[in-house]
Amino acid sequence: MTLQIVSGISKPATTPPLSVYIRLKAKTLMDTYVDSIDKEISGLGTVTIFGPNALLIDEIYLLRQKVSSGETIMDPQGMAAFARELRSAGGDVNKIRLWWHSHHASSVFWSSQTDLKTIESFGAQGATWMVSLVTNKSGEYLTRVDIYDPLRVVLDGLSLVTVADTDEALMERVKAEIATKVEVMSIPVVKIYSKRKRGRKK
Repeated sequence: MTLQIVSGISKPATTPPLSVYIRLKAKTLMDTYVDSIDKEISGLGTVTIFGPNALLIDEIYLLRQKVSSGETIMDPQGMAAFARELRSAGGDVNKIRLWWHSHHASSVFWSSQTDLKTIESFGAQGATWMVSLVTNKSGEYLTRVDIYDPLRVVLDGLSLVTVADTDEALMERVKAEIATKVEVMSIPVVKIYSKRKRGRKK
């Protein structure tokens, strides 16, 4: 079926774009995996819906796999074992919504021979949506979200924002220490009065 555009008039979009956040510890772990091997490498991760138009990558996992300078293949049996281990540890398998991999020293892009096929395979296995992330040793990142059901949607080139966890215990300890060791000086207020000269009325 061929469609012809009749009118392209529309109001500007007011909805903010989707953003993908990643915890600092998760990003550090992923970067360490990538920097520790001279081949491509891949893994999975958990993702949480973090408010309107925002997703948060919580955890990064490395699974058994075979790699080369241009490809990474995760072991299906290793993936099944990972799911069992995650369930036994009290984790939520339904939060496995991230596929990450590296391109070693190459640029970041979605290769048609491997990357796009892997992304499509998640939908074929029943996933309703997934986050995909490709990185390299230069510290470049390319992030996308694929929605498979009920509508096929691709959101590519999304921003990846690193966030750090707030250490509540540390904050309380610092406040208590300041309260016992730091005293705010009281500075006397000096008022300055100016004398105005009275002029003769004409």
